[in-house]
This record gives sequence, C-alpha cells and structure tokens, in this order.
Amino acid sequence: MQSVLHPILTFLYPPQCYHCQLPQESHQHLLCKDCLGLLQLSNVKLGRIATAFELDGPGASLLHRLRKKGSEHIAEALASFLLMRWDSLKWPMPDMITYVPSPWLRCLDRGFTPSLLLAKYTSRLFDRPLYSLLHSNYHLAQVNLSHARRKELPLNCFSLKKNQNLQGKVILLIDDLIGTRTTMNQCIEALSSGFPKAVYGLTVCGAID
Repeated sequence: MQSVLHPILTFLYPPQCYHCQLPQESHQHLLCKDCLGLLQLSNVKLGRIATAFELDGPGASLLHRLRKKGSEHIAEALASFLLMRWDSLKWPMPDMITYVPSPWLRCLDRGFTPSLLLAKYTSRLFDRPLYSLLHSNYHLAQVNLSHARRKELPLNCFSLKKNQNLQGKVILLIDDLIGTRTTMNQCIEALSSGFPKAVYGLTVCGAID
C-alpha cells in the first residue's frame, strides 16, 4: 500500500528543502546538500545557557517547521544537534532532562509543545530520564510580546511541581528558542528551589542578550 501511495503523495506534496525551498528527491531529506553544508553549530553561550544554532540559517528553518507543524522527525533531527552542542561545551552528563512548559492556552492552540518534543528525543539520545518538572503560571503565549515586554514579565511565571527530588542532580533544561533569557532564567530559578547540583539550559536557536 505504501508503495502505491508514495508517488501520489510526492505528486501532491513535492518534497523540498525546508531552508531554500528547492525541490528534493525524497521527503526523507530535510535539507538539500547545499543547505546541509551550511549547518554550523553556534558559539552562543552565557554561563550555563547555550544554543545550538543562531537565529538564521538552515537550523532556524528546521526549528520554524517544528514550531509550525510539530514534526516528530524534525524534532529527532534537531535533538541530535543539541547532543552535539552539549558535547562541544564539555558540560557534565545530566542525571535528568526536563523542558520549558508552554502556557496551556498555547498548548491548546498548537496541539503540541515544541520543547517537549525536543526533550523527548534528547532524552533518548542521552539515555537519561525525561521529567515534567515545571508548571507554567503564565497563561498567555510570549511569542507576540515585544522584547521589552518579555523582560517585564512577572517573576513567578514558572514553579517547580510538588514532590520532585532534585537534590544533588545535574539537570538539562531544553527549550526551542531563546531571546531575552527571561523564560530560561525563571525556569532555572524554579528548578534551583529543589537544590539540584547544577542546571544547564540548552536551546535549538537563539541570541542570548
């Protein structure tokens, strides 16, 4: 059945590179050879927060697709770059992995949470358990907020869920995108209330300022 449907689907939805939009031979390839060659890990890092890619380029195009469609195969591919970025940073292996939760209205609208998809596959690659440790107390999406407005968000947008044993643990916090660091810093602060050994934040794309 799949062999019959494949040419039909290819005709209706021609495969194309997610970055340059040029035609490709197969839907299995996310990027063309030229754009794949442009993929370069970012050097963006501030303390214990880092990103895999900057805000433009093929990596950002893949993230845009993930945020728009919730594609599992893109999340899996991007998780592999998170692993490579982690390795380049020489950070210690985490004991557990968690993610930045989205406001429930945003989850309801999308039907998925990009950071959770990324964390799921990152957890598998690291062979470390994935936990939902944080609760979002802010019910509106931040995607449409200005740079200045994000920095003015209340200090308790996130809180640590009850009965979480984090003491002495190294935690890897996953998010899809970072800009002002407000969200990441608040999540790290909430996790720190459980007295972990260390919390590291890693995102697919961003410009830390």
